[in-house]
Amino acid sequence: MVVDEIRFDGRVAIVTGAGNGIGRAHALALAKRGASVVVNDLGGQVDGTGSSRASADAVVEEIRSAGGVAVASYESVATPQGGEAIVRTALNKFGKLDILINNAGILRQRRFTEGTVGELELTLATHVHGAVYVTQPAYAAMRAENYGRIVFTTSTAGLYGLPGLSFYGAAKGAVIGLMNAVAIEGREYGIMSNAISPGALTRMATSDAVPDEEFRSVLEAMAKLQTAMSPEFVTPLALFLVSEQCNVTRSIYSAIAGRFARNFIGSAKGWQGSIQEPSTPEDVARNWDIINELNGFIMPDDGNGELRFVLEN
Repeated sequence: MVVDEIRFDGRVAIVTGAGNGIGRAHALALAKRGASVVVNDLGGQVDGTGSSRASADAVVEEIRSAGGVAVASYESVATPQGGEAIVRTALNKFGKLDILINNAGILRQRRFTEGTVGELELTLATHVHGAVYVTQPAYAAMRAENYGRIVFTTSTAGLYGLPGLSFYGAAKGAVIGLMNAVAIEGREYGIMSNAISPGALTRMATSDAVPDEEFRSVLEAMAKLQTAMSPEFVTPLALFLVSEQCNVTRSIYSAIAGRFARNFIGSAKGWQGSIQEPSTPEDVARNWDIINELNGFIMPDDGNGELRFVLEN
């Protein structure tokens, strides 16, 4: 299959959390392929504390030194004012916005019973509220142009759960729901919305002591892959999803160590009980194997899809 080179000439992109790791790789690659990039980064630590302009400035300088176009943004995604300011930077500097990659995030590794209310609020503020606060004004700008590409960043912790990452997983799971809603509402405006679940050995993956032995052993094994676990091995998927060539929306994709795969949420065919009177718990128990049978599963286009499936059956 012959594929034309994917370019972003004339496109304007925002990448949040672009001062380090995966976000930095996204920003550099977009600029290399012709995009004008807003490099957003608060410059804080992995746990969400502190701030510095150094990280964003360094990436902007790297892009400009290579002949690319970029501008720094230092606002926090975790406030409505910050989200507005990030998007306004793109509009003021470049006149429009075509691409948004929501990548900013923090991590505090705790057992579920050890997490504090403050840590929960900070995690949700960055991952969930932050994605909303940046995407709302970005979506409005894209809708006006009838074109847009948005990528949200989820995680295996949000899809399947990981020990010691309960709050982080909850936030990353919420991001999937947000991605779905943006995709469904954005279709008529040419806005495509997808999510990536990346794996790379960044500051976030190696920062604190991991509280689970099995998870720690998996990270140590992944570390032996070295090159393949670098952020640059995630970026090709993100770039395709924000390209003109991308024709999919409302989908989740995994990118880990050079492997790219679709992840999905489906509904099993299930067992249909009586519609004249409620089934009993014993009915559920008797049909438990049928309820759990995955053959014949469906992947609804939206929340109405499962309801339609029930009515049809």
